[in-house]
Amino acid sequence: MDYLCKPASRILLRSYAQSLRKMFDFSNDCCIDVISMLDRVPDVLPGVRCDVLEDSALPKNVPAATTLLPNDKMIIKIKDSTYQHALRGSGGYRSHIVHEICHAFLIKQGHRPLIARKFNDGEIPAYRAAEWQAKALCGEVMMPYEATKGMTAEEITDKYQVSLAAAQQRLRY
Repeated sequence: MDYLCKPASRILLRSYAQSLRKMFDFSNDCCIDVISMLDRVPDVLPGVRCDVLEDSALPKNVPAATTLLPNDKMIIKIKDSTYQHALRGSGGYRSHIVHEICHAFLIKQGHRPLIARKFNDGEIPAYRAAEWQAKALCGEVMMPYEATKGMTAEEITDKYQVSLAAAQQRLRY
């Protein structure tokens, strides 16, 4: 499921990633501390609350989700199992959390979903799709483009604690 929103290019998302890393005090040369980042979200992104919930509070195939509330407030909801795996350093679970933080950041940058309509067949161009934007921004935040130039997927995986699949995707862009 996806939502149409304001366009964003990969170049814009890279600049957003640099802003996010600075806002959370992470240099490009380090792996981000996702749990610390999550703890700091309410201070760095005012109006955004983060809740770790029982796994049953979210659908089975949803590790985390961002909910828009009235008055431009948001809640990032994270399953306890997702949080625990991220705490142990699992790259995929770390990404789920950063992905939701990216949704909140994008919304604060004006990339709020324009319509609440379900799309399953790729009707939305990637640059206007809320999920693509959050996924691309997450990758840019977790694996800074300039810092990963010339690295192998395995080197990126080791240095930035991401999954091999994420590191391989990084090398495509």
